[in-house]
Amino acid sequence: MTSLLSKLLFFQTQKNPSKAHNNGDNIPELTYVELMQRAWQSQPEEFDYDLEVEGSLPPELKGTLFRNGPGLTHLFGTDLVHPIDGDGMVCSITFPGNGTAHFRSKFVKTKEYLLEQKEKKMLFKGMMGSFPPRSLRDRIKEWKEDVIEMKVPNLRFKNPSNTNVYYWGGKLLSCWENGLPYRLDPATLDTIQEDNLDGLLNDPDSFGAHFRIDATNDVLVAFSLKLNYRRNSDLYIYEFDNHFHLVQKKTISLEQYYYCHDFLLTENYYIFHHTPFLDMNPSNMVKVFTELTAPGKLLKHYRHLPSRMIVIPRDVDSKEPIRYFDTDPCHIYHHLNAWEEGDIIYLSTVCLDENITMEFAHKIWLSNAEEAPGYIYNYRINLAQHTITREKADECSCEFPSVHPFMNGKPFRFGYLMASDFPFHPIPYQEVVKFDRLGKDRQVWSAREQGGILGEPVFVPRKGYGLPTSAEEEDEGWVIVQVYYYQTHETQFVILDAKNIPSGPVARLKLRHHTPLQFHGTYNPMAH
Repeated sequence: MTSLLSKLLFFQTQKNPSKAHNNGDNIPELTYVELMQRAWQSQPEEFDYDLEVEGSLPPELKGTLFRNGPGLTHLFGTDLVHPIDGDGMVCSITFPGNGTAHFRSKFVKTKEYLLEQKEKKMLFKGMMGSFPPRSLRDRIKEWKEDVIEMKVPNLRFKNPSNTNVYYWGGKLLSCWENGLPYRLDPATLDTIQEDNLDGLLNDPDSFGAHFRIDATNDVLVAFSLKLNYRRNSDLYIYEFDNHFHLVQKKTISLEQYYYCHDFLLTENYYIFHHTPFLDMNPSNMVKVFTELTAPGKLLKHYRHLPSRMIVIPRDVDSKEPIRYFDTDPCHIYHHLNAWEEGDIIYLSTVCLDENITMEFAHKIWLSNAEEAPGYIYNYRINLAQHTITREKADECSCEFPSVHPFMNGKPFRFGYLMASDFPFHPIPYQEVVKFDRLGKDRQVWSAREQGGILGEPVFVPRKGYGLPTSAEEEDEGWVIVQVYYYQTHETQFVILDAKNIPSGPVARLKLRHHTPLQFHGTYNPMAH
């Protein structure tokens, strides 16, 4: 049976209610695809209430789950072309440990958000191509201003602050990798201010959305990327202690390096991937400047660019060189983990193949994942022999992997994937796959039969955030995952036993409304 025929039969057999009964009885019948598209529908309201709990919350579950993603995908009469351009809405679920849970959601009050809400119109461009409606005369005026002021085009893009949110050193930060983070109140989610980390970020004027925790040294490792266009780009890597004080900073200049979303951390190295899927050459720069395209639409395979792993010594005084390992062409948004054994570095990551684009496919998923699925690959880097190999580790189409937050740089075994566990990879993702690097205990929980669409799974350790004392304890805990039910247009947060994923939810947290699918988030046991 061909892949196309398999997909057609699959979509025809999905459960589809004859009516969507959310806005009255006279609305037209919605197709299966139209129902799923509502997962990204704007949610302009902010909420604050105690959740309905179905099942029993584990008493050890004390803390707060923070999530971030686009709250607005329709702005004053204009549909955004891609959810990545949407204003960030941070949600929190607080577990006091008494069997209850509290939900709260608020928009990140960025400078752009406040101005657009005040003017009641779309004013800023999005990196994925959402442009405000305006005349050619206004566009030419902006171009002239940029030329006169010698500005590069990206300075006019909105910072939606919608990609990640995490708590560290007393700060709750909402992040978007091409701009400065915003500091939020962890109790109320009120926006406090744009935060340049005491001037540390003044030069790159940006801060990465992803980070890694080094549990052994109790530091948070993060990065910034400064695109210089006419010369090498600068990669800044920071390490912060548990009071968010800078421990060390390393700056590396990289040729033809235009994009980075995530990285890996081992005891002695930082590992970044040089993607061959973005090239800000003069021709592309002109297209962006004249609004013939947007940076996000330029994502495709540029065969002249290298695909390679970059291994950078952590020690700022080290004389050891930065090493480059050429590998198969792929694009990487999200890694799982890496660790060292002597001269060998092992790493696991999600690789997207040469056909990947950032098309908002069927207005259901962020990329063309049906044509270019992401797969987990295991890499082996031999530092002494300067070799690299990779091997596919699982057949499911997946993204947004999660691991034990304190296993960074340690020999890990388990990861938790937002996946499509079908041979022809239909979107959206409707399975949680528990990935076992050893291949002995792969597990699956599916929301497909109930019409559920999944967000990123987050692993929460049962015994707190210390390192497991044995390999058997690495999966001692829960997986919390956002589930959008397209038949009822409602959202739940489902809690799974990480040791027994197929057994289904130990508890469901039922929202009174839908919340758009979100990108990333973290759990913190200190904030409750």
